[in-house]
Amino acid sequence: MLKQISVNDTVINYSDVGNGVPFIFVHGAAASCNHVMYLQDDLRSYARVISYSQRFHLPNDPSDKGVFGPDQHAKDLIALMEALQIEKAVLFGHSYGGLVATTAAILSPKVVIRLFLAEPTLPLLVNENPEYASIVEVRKETFNGIKRTFLSGNPANAVKQLLDYAIGGKGFNTLPEEIRRDMIANAAALYQLVFNQVQTEISSPENIAKLKMPVTILLGEKCTPMYTAVSLELKKLIPAASIHHFRDVAHDLIYNAAEDCAQVVINECKGA
Repeated sequence: MLKQISVNDTVINYSDVGNGVPFIFVHGAAASCNHVMYLQDDLRSYARVISYSQRFHLPNDPSDKGVFGPDQHAKDLIALMEALQIEKAVLFGHSYGGLVATTAAILSPKVVIRLFLAEPTLPLLVNENPEYASIVEVRKETFNGIKRTFLSGNPANAVKQLLDYAIGGKGFNTLPEEIRRDMIANAAALYQLVFNQVQTEISSPENIAKLKMPVTILLGEKCTPMYTAVSLELKKLIPAASIHHFRDVAHDLIYNAAEDCAQVVINECKGA
């Protein structure tokens, strides 16, 4: 059962189940609060699992006012914690949600117990590095193609293009059916990301390097090279960060390796 709460002049839909340490799931592009479903069952006996839909993402108003970008979304996340009277929480960000969670940790480090980043999308760490020129060019071409598909009037195919790039291989079709439906329904949020996204001014390499809370990076064994590159650069900035690899998955790890992901979260939080 979803609940609603007002934060920063917008209405946020969220779920809140379980007991224990607050664990907040931050979803990726073309996603929603529903994407916690595969992690939730394993985590709810250990943690209070909160998952919310970010501004512009269903079932929130996709035509909402405000800015689509990690800085706005991070401020919304911090405001959500305040509204729910959560003093400290574990943040788990998937894909674009990894950038949002990282930005929130920079903005309010005292409220973040631990940061889990599942294949985080932080292209700012690789865009200017000649070593990754070919990877950056592939990403650029992919997003140009997504823009063309949107302009041709086919938002469902635009979502599929994004996931085919992010997952590789069979791409979109490797996702559970309910997740595919949810992502297609959230095409308007992806449109905002590719056409109107405001880049972060907060999550600079210098600010990321200042993070003091424990950071864990989760990578699929078959992940797209962009996520490997970002993770390696994150590790350079945060040497104490740990990286966990999951077999036979890529960007779909939170769905198709959910039990293993949840176990890493539980083990690392208990060992902290």
